[in-house]
Amino acid sequence: MTKALPLPSQERLKELIEYNPVTGVCKRIIDSGNRKAGDKIGCLQKQKGYLTGSIDGQNYQVHRLIWMYWYGVDPGSKQVDHKNKIRSDNWIENLRLGTNQQNLYNMSASGEVPYKGVTLCKRTGLYIARILPSGKNISLGRYKTAEEASEAYMKAAKQFYGEYACST
Repeated sequence: MTKALPLPSQERLKELIEYNPVTGVCKRIIDSGNRKAGDKIGCLQKQKGYLTGSIDGQNYQVHRLIWMYWYGVDPGSKQVDHKNKIRSDNWIENLRLGTNQQNLYNMSASGEVPYKGVTLCKRTGLYIARILPSGKNISLGRYKTAEEASEAYMKAAKQFYGEYACST
């Protein structure tokens, strides 16, 4: 993981942008080069899905700028997690600080089974539920349906991951 750039101060951000905490939209207050006052800040990174914007000639992830703007604290090595998993949805209630591991807990399922923590055993036709808190692989059992396995995963995820637990 690359080290995050230090962010401009909260004071500097408030000189340059305004932020709507309900919509999650940042707009420029003053003209800056070819960017005009009132322009939205942020272009969508197609590969990663985050908005990036330029402040004083340096590109930043917009959700990190918003954290600094709103709370006056640079997240530093912490990650700003999107609770709803939509990386361009930057309303303040959708953002929270977390570790890299907590951010991973909030990731969606990938693969052929649409439930996180669930895989299909092709040999038996049963669905296997497992969870990996702190890198330790814990089996949660084998189930006839993916939904049953998902229920077992979600129960364990709430226990191990708390508010960062993700079901999909």
